[in-house]
Amino acid sequence: MGVSSLGFRHIARETGKAIQEVTEQRLTDISETLAPLKPTDDFIVQSLSKLAFTMSD
Repeated sequence: MGVSSLGFRHIARETGKAIQEVTEQRLTDISETLAPLKPTDDFIVQSLSKLAFTMSD
């Protein structure tokens, strides 16, 4: 309970929410940019794996 009293859970929840919102926005931006190009499934998979890698840094 000591951890929650310091607000770490709240901070972690807010950070997670912010990361999710930014990720969703970036994916929306990517899909809107690439829509006219009609990318292949392989390109989409590779792009998402690169996004996951950059988010882990």
